[in-house]
Amino acid sequence: MQCHHFAVFIPSGAVNVRFEVEGSEDADLVLRLNRQTYAFPSNAEYVTERAGNMQSLSFPSFDFGVTYVSVQCMNKPSVENTDYGQEYSGQTEVLNGLPYVIKVSWDNN
Repeated sequence: MQCHHFAVFIPSGAVNVRFEVEGSEDADLVLRLNRQTYAFPSNAEYVTERAGNMQSLSFPSFDFGVTYVSVQCMNKPSVENTDYGQEYSGQTEVLNGLPYVIKVSWDNN
């Protein structure tokens, strides 16, 4: 459930601003935005509310400048403590990371 952080510069006059993330089919991703600092779960100004591998946030207008974007995969494997350590099962592929693509687009005013 790592949170990956990115920054994007939105130019002055940008309208119809859209932030999108698309991951592999078995990923439940969360997309978060913050205009001041890194977008963590505790301080995100905008966040997607549904589960799924495709997330987007759209705005007819948006403040120009740097916007911080984070992507978090909510999938996790099951962990069982055993006599020989921890045993992982279920969605173990998330331990190596699931691929995703981020796209930020806008129209010029």
